[in-house]
Amino acid sequence: MDYKNKWQSVTRRINVSMHDGYRTIYPRHIIGQRKRFSRKSSAPGYSGQTAFYRNPNAQHAIINWTKNKTGKRRILILPGSIGCEAYTFAMIAANEGLSQNELEIHSLDISDEFTRVAKSGIYPAQALLGLPQSLTQYFSECSNEDFVAVRDEIKERVTFLPHSSLKRFKTPQAYDGVVCQNLLKHIYNNIWLNLQSFSRVHKDKNKDPLRHARQSPQLHAINKLCDLTKDVLFVDMIEETPFYFGHGTAPFNPFAERGMAYLDEDLKPFGNGADYPSEYKDIDRCLQSRGGVHAFQQPQI
Repeated sequence: MDYKNKWQSVTRRINVSMHDGYRTIYPRHIIGQRKRFSRKSSAPGYSGQTAFYRNPNAQHAIINWTKNKTGKRRILILPGSIGCEAYTFAMIAANEGLSQNELEIHSLDISDEFTRVAKSGIYPAQALLGLPQSLTQYFSECSNEDFVAVRDEIKERVTFLPHSSLKRFKTPQAYDGVVCQNLLKHIYNNIWLNLQSFSRVHKDKNKDPLRHARQSPQLHAINKLCDLTKDVLFVDMIEETPFYFGHGTAPFNPFAERGMAYLDEDLKPFGNGADYPSEYKDIDRCLQSRGGVHAFQQPQI
């Protein structure tokens, strides 16, 4: 069976599209036909956006951070999507001389369909457009003009965990680092939308929308993210944080309340640990200087 047939076999319930002229992949796991007024069909599918080497500055910074730590390191990629992110870290780690015994890479996604594609390691050849030779060397040569496969030496560096929601996921020990791409924006935007809708629906001033937001599932998800790491939580962009609203100050910051320090582009405490960006002017300044690296660090106990 060639790569094209293997790709078609693992994506049988997934719609996959690619951005024309670029390597961004958009997978969508179709759960089934959505029925009107059916509560059981309220989630018709999972949509994702991923690519190899999509945030080079952050990805290299994370690998350099792991190199500076001693002992065996473990990082979790969440959500794992169809594997591009995890394999990218594995390739960079290989180039930096990190062995499998020095760095364990785990990947987790809520979609079993996405996880199956990730394990196959087969992708459209278009996904490699613009990648440096330092990464393309880890792909097999095309058996046809449409698809490529990740080499076994890289696949062996990544453990794809059984699919699970963030709420249900359990780990025997916290990870050294958690890499969270394209998730926090949706979590916190939902908190913000809850605040807005609550304020419109409840005119009674005795009802506190902030209290309502603090009890939301989205805030519990952020707390779960904090629990998953014993050191650093990496997020891809500053817009995808509770700091960014575009119109003023964030109402509260769950990371700061957990005692997590906000890190600058050098992964040092922002403002020597004295300042926390919550005003738009500070956020904008960070956005201009960070180069895509955004992280929080657990308090040292």
